[in-house]
Amino acid sequence: MISAWRCRTVVAVALVLAVAGCAADPSGLTTGSPSPQPTAKTTEIGGVEVSNSPGLAIDRPRVELKQIDSLYQLAPGNGITGYQEQSPQWLSCAKKMGKEVPGAVRCAEVLAPLDYTDPDGRAITLFMARRAATKQPYLGTLFVNPGGPGGSGADLATYFHHQGLEQYDIVGWDPRGTGLSTPVKCLSDKELDAVNELDTSPDDEAEKAVLVANAYDFGLKCAQHSGDYLRYVGTANTVRDLDLLRVILGDGKLNFVGYSYGTELGARYAQAFPDKVGRVVLDGAAALSEADEIPQVVGFEASLHSMASWCAAEEDCQLGDSASAVLGKTTKLFEELEARALRVGKRQLTQSMAVNGLLTALYWGEEGWQMAAEAITEALDGDGRYFLTLADVGAYRDSDGSYDQMAVSFAAIHCLERLDEGVLAADREWLAEIEVAPLMSTYIGPYYVCALWPVKPDTRWDVSARPLEQTVLVVGNTGDNATPYQQSVTLAQRLKNAVLLTFEGQGHTSFGGKSACVDSAVVDFLVSGTLPPPGKRCT
Repeated sequence: MISAWRCRTVVAVALVLAVAGCAADPSGLTTGSPSPQPTAKTTEIGGVEVSNSPGLAIDRPRVELKQIDSLYQLAPGNGITGYQEQSPQWLSCAKKMGKEVPGAVRCAEVLAPLDYTDPDGRAITLFMARRAATKQPYLGTLFVNPGGPGGSGADLATYFHHQGLEQYDIVGWDPRGTGLSTPVKCLSDKELDAVNELDTSPDDEAEKAVLVANAYDFGLKCAQHSGDYLRYVGTANTVRDLDLLRVILGDGKLNFVGYSYGTELGARYAQAFPDKVGRVVLDGAAALSEADEIPQVVGFEASLHSMASWCAAEEDCQLGDSASAVLGKTTKLFEELEARALRVGKRQLTQSMAVNGLLTALYWGEEGWQMAAEAITEALDGDGRYFLTLADVGAYRDSDGSYDQMAVSFAAIHCLERLDEGVLAADREWLAEIEVAPLMSTYIGPYYVCALWPVKPDTRWDVSARPLEQTVLVVGNTGDNATPYQQSVTLAQRLKNAVLLTFEGQGHTSFGGKSACVDSAVVDFLVSGTLPPPGKRCT
């Protein structure tokens, strides 16, 4: 499922809903919340002042987030009731989605308040796709979300594992700020190409300065093109949108399957609307507090070592007859690309793009190990085409050079979830990750975008603040690289009324074709409410 590795999809920080059903106050535009400023000689790069030593000290962009009227439609009026009484018109998806979809899937748009504290103000569009139920007795709507944040739920609905779930209408929606709902806008495709070619693992202060300047510019352009919409795309408002969709579609309770970041949506919905929770499955748990977070790169480091051991034992794998030899060939390639990018037609494969391509392959578990081995082997022989294709998939870049909207919406949502700690904290976080995952962290580098985001993060909340009335099913994968298994264990404990189902496998998330045992348990729960026994493990 969708989960953007580089931007730390597994969020460590979250929102607070002070009153059940009320969105967090999204009005926190920063006018300057600087990280600790060391005394340092400064220089200007790209119009941005950065320090050379002892660390980069730079503030968030100081911009006024203007109202962008072109992004919004007129509100229906009559407060929230006007939204709740909408009747979706389910039509063909092909034209809107720009691709052929199964004939059983239809699409619709509805309006939602931009600001739930001002429902008679401006409105946004939410785009949905639905695979209608084909069997009786009818069980209502099953909402699905693929994660991200920023992944297209409408797209997920077109291929979601629906076998055994034919009594449900399966509905996916593009969360606010993403996809075919009212989107955030930031960079052009060419600008995104330039960003993806950057060296993201700086070796000196000059290279750091370039990364910081580009992160600053990214946030600034998002503010220029998306205006005050950036304040309203966080998880708290998306949770309110999900409840609005539940009401519009006529469901008394929310039935939901969320993957990766989608587990955060489901868990936070359960806290905000505990009496509206139906049958909820949370697969591949995101960390819902800083204390619970396991750095995502730890999972990828473990996956890389597993891939290396697998390769060493495979006759057809040409990277070495020991795990250390395979890892040596991998790092050799990365070092060669650091010195000189590999030309691929009119484009080039840089070190950071190759790292992105490797991580993309590792998402797919054992199937991805073969992809990674082939890509490394071919690149060492001078052919970077396979790696470049994997890198494009990881960056949400299509073969025609256009980018999926998630390439920018991810940061807009994710950066509202991060602690407001600044650039120097991003450096410290990188160094801490190198301690626990030295190979991958070294090449992935620090992440400065959220440190320089032009909107303050939303307030955090405690996901275990309210005991749940309805039991939730949490699914965790022992070999999950993007959402390490321990986070699923912790989420099940925090929810206080949850059962953990464990899949002993590889790759990101579990439900949907990887394990007949997992699929059967999830379907049984969603259809009949039957939970697996505590401690149930599947292979």
